[in-house]
Amino acid sequence: MTETGRSSSSTRAGTCSSPGVPTSIRPTSGASSPPTRAPHGSGHRPRVRRLRLVAAGHANPDIGTELNLSASIVSSCLREMMHELAARNRAQLTAKARTYGLL
Repeated sequence: MTETGRSSSSTRAGTCSSPGVPTSIRPTSGASSPPTRAPHGSGHRPRVRRLRLVAAGHANPDIGTELNLSASIVSSCLREMMHELAARNRAQLTAKARTYGLL
């Protein structure tokens, strides 16, 4: 446990977010605005890796195996990205990620 009472396992590399790193890919204003990007080499890279595997048609367990994550972590991260990009399914997530230059 850390001083804040959180388990240090919740901040392990490869999860949805990293402490102190902006991970939002939500459009900044309006539906057609590009997403806010995290600095190159930060917590943004794992999300792009997940998006690429989704775009290639991989299922959550396969993505988890490839990235050494559980399928439930992958599912949670994809659900978060879908919410941020206002996508209803994996196909829309992929299309919007391409539109915003994430893929």
